[in-house]
Amino acid sequence: MAIVRSARRRGRMDERVRGRYVGLPEGAASMASMLDIAVPIVMLVVFASCMCTGGLSDLASMRIPNRVSVVLVATFVLLAPVSGISLALYGTHLLAGVAVFAVGFALFAANVIGGGDAKMIAATAVWFGLSGDLADFLVSTAIAGGVLALCILALRAAAGRLAGVGIPLPAHFHDARAGLPYGVAIAFAGLVTIMHTPLAQMAIARFHA
Repeated sequence: MAIVRSARRRGRMDERVRGRYVGLPEGAASMASMLDIAVPIVMLVVFASCMCTGGLSDLASMRIPNRVSVVLVATFVLLAPVSGISLALYGTHLLAGVAVFAVGFALFAANVIGGGDAKMIAATAVWFGLSGDLADFLVSTAIAGGVLALCILALRAAAGRLAGVGIPLPAHFHDARAGLPYGVAIAFAGLVTIMHTPLAQMAIARFHA
């Protein structure tokens, strides 16, 4: 179903993009065409880079740099309008980020997740909007978080033995009271879900064009 939704929305987006060329001088139309090819690819690369940076940083140090969330939001806010998204749809993406941030902040206040986790998941939600993709992302994050918890608990239980045979682990693996690097689950779910969105399908199609 996610793939079907993506195909339909990608078709509508492509129609809006083609419509922007009508009446433009040849040079301007050529420049607009180049932007339409480059922007989705750049956005997808930035998104993937932020997911990997946030996930690996959290795994290594239990910290997600603020710049990850800032770059995620700034990239979408600045480049999404150029990618052909409608103003109404653009607003729903921002609203998704605000809504998820409110829930994330409540979970942070309840000491369920860290502040970096709350910011990263909200910044990622901006890319999915109020759609089925957002639901897929949140469900995938929850499932990945459960698997992550089991893996981290197992590694922490074996941390001493692993260190004894020369396999070092980050410091938090030796602390049973440390939290979970939930950024890993967010990153995994984000990377999986983004591939079903119109943006990713458009970027892939134009990369191979």
